Amino acid sequence: MKNHSKTNLTGNHFYPDKKTIPEEGILSFSVSGKELQAKVLTYSNVFFYMLVESGTAIFTINDKTYSVFPSTLVVYAPEYTGQLSHTNSDFQCDILIVSKYFLDTLPASDSMYKHIAKVMLRQRQVNPLNESQRLVLSESIQQIRNKLRLDHHHLRHEIVQNVLVTFLLEISNIWIENHWDVLKEYQQIRYEYILKNFMDLLILNFRKEHLVPYYADQLNISPQYLSLIIKRLTGRTSSQFIFERLYCEARTLLNRPDLSIKEISEQLCFSDQSAFGKFFKKHSGLSPVEFRKKMLNHRGL
Repeated sequence: MKNHSKTNLTGNHFYPDKKTIPEEGILSFSVSGKELQAKVLTYSNVFFYMLVESGTAIFTINDKTYSVFPSTLVVYAPEYTGQLSHTNSDFQCDILIVSKYFLDTLPASDSMYKHIAKVMLRQRQVNPLNESQRLVLSESIQQIRNKLRLDHHHLRHEIVQNVLVTFLLEISNIWIENHWDVLKEYQQIRYEYILKNFMDLLILNFRKEHLVPYYADQLNISPQYLSLIIKRLTGRTSSQFIFERLYCEARTLLNRPDLSIKEISEQLCFSDQSAFGKFFKKHSGLSPVEFRKKMLNHRGL
């Protein structure tokens, strides 16, 4: 008869009672399905890695449910909420818990392992492995566990750092082997972030700022890079977005008889009325006066 357990992650992470993170910020241990019935503790600001060795379980992360099988790596970042439930009696896993502070002490701040540890794994929480990949990660976790037992070693912290780096590099290699395209995922997220910020800036500034370099400067990137991103995500250029916004606003203002053409050109920060007229005719085929007259006739005024 199967023995089931259910563990709530009301904070961030779980592990059996009496398993507390040392002051240095890293802990590793094994857990079985039976042990998961023990009292649990919750902590924040840590990264949680669970390598399933045997058995099955249900893992819910941020309201999304996953079936967890042997040779699965589960990664749980500080901002997640979730629950591990329905573990069967032969469920066995290795757990590695690393504080954000400890990760920040790793050397080489821009290396792939740090990128994987703190950025990309937030996008892939449950990751199937083949048997050789499972074995490599299992051995890496065991090495970390062994080094953590070196209580009297003068360079214990540095040794633990090195074996953790090895573990993260092995994860990086698995990502490449499995063609999960983490760099492309990260690039897509960054592109979408830049696009959103560009649109936000545009809404606030399009009346007075008509040129791409202004927006690129606000985003701390080059005008060429901004144009590349916008074009890749939307098929349109940054200038097109700026001018279309200006043109739509100009049409709206020209529908107000109380505003003169000169006042509209000033509100939209053109150098003079002539520059506004050239801009508007280029986009509508009509001068501002002709467009206004056409709109008034259409409304019967």
